[in-house]
Amino acid sequence: MAPKTLLPIAALATAALAQSSSGCNGQATLTSGVQNINNRQYTLKIPDGYDSSKPYRLIFGFHWLGGSMGDVVNGNSVQPWYGLDALSEGSAIFVAPDGIDNGWANQGGSDIEFVDSIIEQVESDLCVDQGSRFATGFSYGGGMSYAVACARAGEFRAVAPIAGGLISGCDGGNDPIAYLGIHGVSDNVLPISGGIELANTFVTNNGCQQKNIEQVAAGSGQSARTDFEGCSQPVSFISWDGGHSGAPFGTSSQLAPDATWEFFTSLDNQAATSAKNASASSNSTSSAAPATSQASGSGSSQQSGGNAGSPPMSGGSGAPSSGSNPWQAPPSNNPWGPPSGSGWRPWSA
Repeated sequence: MAPKTLLPIAALATAALAQSSSGCNGQATLTSGVQNINNRQYTLKIPDGYDSSKPYRLIFGFHWLGGSMGDVVNGNSVQPWYGLDALSEGSAIFVAPDGIDNGWANQGGSDIEFVDSIIEQVESDLCVDQGSRFATGFSYGGGMSYAVACARAGEFRAVAPIAGGLISGCDGGNDPIAYLGIHGVSDNVLPISGGIELANTFVTNNGCQQKNIEQVAAGSGQSARTDFEGCSQPVSFISWDGGHSGAPFGTSSQLAPDATWEFFTSLDNQAATSAKNASASSNSTSSAAPATSQASGSGSSQQSGGNAGSPPMSGGSGAPSSGSNPWQAPPSNNPWGPPSGSGWRPWSA
């Protein structure tokens, strides 16, 4: 299946962000549950009381290596739907794709094409705000979220990889997209240095001012958020005191869900402001210059206690850099165990 441009990149900074899918105002045939497409499966969750005249956010949740779409749906090792469904209050349609061999090797871009196919099927039947597509995932799912950011920056509004690494490739990787990274400082499977390297891709692409990412001290029980300034699209990174886990501070924690949901929904407000400013500018007869593009956030590192270090933003990840390109999936003879379990082993090329 050839890649399909679903929404021009330029539209992401204009009122076109509210563009509705072709499934709006139609009779939906898709229902919540397992769906089949091109010999692959994904689980779809449509809000109760779905209204075909109302454009909904579309949120992808990618599972980890050895996991499945059912683990994302049922909340095995993470909160159900990464905790975002509970926060959405019926404002989003959720998708949990199933990876080949329980992972996201994305060989030849096959998993990106799978994402394209899901979007086409869902949006031709359901009402989606095409400027509000998002993706998140843990570990291999974080790597897949990063691959989506690289290959489909013009089609997705933002991604939020949790403990991700360069393990699903980065086809393209030159366009801006809103990016939130979340990573434990003691992650010995996909080290935080690699997560920082992924974020730096979009620090560069989004034209942000360089700064050090704050890291909390191991054993502090704290987290710290770094927001970059001067970005065309926001970039933020949260370090937290923990290892390789998709549920920071325990399964009842709201650190990752709250931060992810706030990041995603804050972009809706920025889009509305941008569209309003663009409309005012186009209707004005003044010779003043148009309003500047959206802000990137608070512009400062926010730490919730503890003694945090501030290492340089660059660093090795244990995986090839995006420039070298010879990425590969973890070998089948050295599998990782379940999330946070004793069987986890670091991946190396």
